[in-house]
Amino acid sequence: MSFKIILLSTAVIFSVCSCVSGPKDPDRSFAEKLNGDNYKSTDMIMGVPVLERKPIQKKIYGKVFCGEGITQVPANHASVALTAKGRSLASVSTDVSGAYTVSTSIENHQSYELKASATCGKSAMSLPKDFPKDGVEINVYLK
Repeated sequence: MSFKIILLSTAVIFSVCSCVSGPKDPDRSFAEKLNGDNYKSTDMIMGVPVLERKPIQKKIYGKVFCGEGITQVPANHASVALTAKGRSLASVSTDVSGAYTVSTSIENHQSYELKASATCGKSAMSLPKDFPKDGVEINVYLK
């Protein structure tokens, strides 16, 4: 009798684990998204995991340039900000080569805007709603 209970318990655990740690493919179904990328199990109630949404740490990086064509130069010490619904989530300054990296917790399927400004101009652009897991490179050209 105890062997059957252990076998049944093992089967339930493997079933739960396979749902939570499924494939990491972005083109997967809603049920497949309930994995370690977006959710974590915080507790078990009657053998069912309680899932909690994890903040998603994403990275946006690239370079900011002033001018266009052959007169284009890196915008050193330009201001770069990530905003959502009018509020600033993160802001950084570029280095002397115009490079920047913004890392922050974001939610997929929301609208974000990347704003850059320097003495040579300003720019604001909408970002894709689904960020790749490893981040996205965006170069900004100011005029």
